[in-house]
Amino acid sequence: MINKLFIYIQVLIFALSACNQKKDDPQPNSGGSDGYAIISIAPLKGKVGEEIVITTNQIENVSKIIFNGVETAPHAITNTEIKVNIPEYATRTGKIVLEVEDKDLKAESSEDFTVEYPANQLAHIGGKTRFGATGFTIGTKLYMGLGNATNDFWEYDTETNAWKQIADFPGGARSFATSFVINNKGYVGTGKFQRSSPSAPIWYTDLWEYDPSIDQWTKKADFPGTARTSAVGFSIAGKGYIGTGDANDGSSNLGAQEDFWSYDPTTDQWTRIANFGGRYVKGAVSFVIDSKAYVGTGNNGMQGFWQYDPATDQWTKKADFGGGKRSGAIGFTSNNKGYIGLGGNAGETGYKQDIWQYDPTTDQWTKVADFEGGARSWATAFSVGNKVYIGSGFGQSLTSANYTSKKDFWAYKF
Repeated sequence: MINKLFIYIQVLIFALSACNQKKDDPQPNSGGSDGYAIISIAPLKGKVGEEIVITTNQIENVSKIIFNGVETAPHAITNTEIKVNIPEYATRTGKIVLEVEDKDLKAESSEDFTVEYPANQLAHIGGKTRFGATGFTIGTKLYMGLGNATNDFWEYDTETNAWKQIADFPGGARSFATSFVINNKGYVGTGKFQRSSPSAPIWYTDLWEYDPSIDQWTKKADFPGTARTSAVGFSIAGKGYIGTGDANDGSSNLGAQEDFWSYDPTTDQWTRIANFGGRYVKGAVSFVIDSKAYVGTGNNGMQGFWQYDPATDQWTKKADFGGGKRSGAIGFTSNNKGYIGLGGNAGETGYKQDIWQYDPTTDQWTKVADFEGGARSWATAFSVGNKVYIGSGFGQSLTSANYTSKKDFWAYKF
């Protein structure tokens, strides 16, 4: 009897000891396939580019980390510790998933990770990263598409901070097209599709009208000038304008151009107007203030700036752009002031991130800000009311030394 009681006590002690040991062991953050699990993530929030450490319950050669929906790769694995930088374009909150492809293993965090974005950084642009895109504003909605030889188009609602894909641009994939708005309809045309070598690129003269009320594109009269890319476009008093740019006649590249044309949507006809006052230019920018257009910069190193008055069909020289020579910049209007920023100069290393304000009453330029998204060229800018929206482009990655196309989106008040 005593022996049986002794055995019973020994079993009870062993069971209690095992329970206590299990309780003291570190518990996985979340289970995964075949027992593979995340033990901890430190820290649980951070900014893009910052390093975090993920600890797992077993040593594995992790091939992929899905970070709030965005795929990236670790830069260091030491035993069960995995070091990774927070990637660009991850959503603000979400799960972290580890994948070991050669063993078909997967582990997901039980807690959400938070990416800390600046207050004025908005929802990422829909679709892929892009530069050389084009866009226009209708009411409180922004429309952006093309770039990086794509033909998709997206609508951004400034009131809900949400992107929605709309009908694809039917004219074909291209970059460096131009656009303008007349009577709540967007117009997109020209541009170039750079095919893989040895195929020659396609240069365009077409013009398409977008009606947001029915989400439909309609072909309009072709631009009558030579096919071109990197032109400027704007609209004044019910007419659209396209001019300058880098042209090709189908057999050879003609380089920068000076011709300008106006488009009347009521007759679907184009009319030749006065040549650009700054002569031959490509990669310039434009904005409109009080029914006058302003065009400047371009050609990988120009800072000339001109005003166009459609009432007299004349160009007038204005003060040179204050930020120095550049092309591939952005131009926009806000509160009756014009702005030019970003871009680059072929004679300098890297790109620009400065933004300059032009006052037409004094004909003077003033630097007003540096773009928080970083230096870049061929971005896209919009204005709605007293807010300005800037995004896309080609610039340095926030997680490496490489230069890459972008899909971030920012709001400013000037």
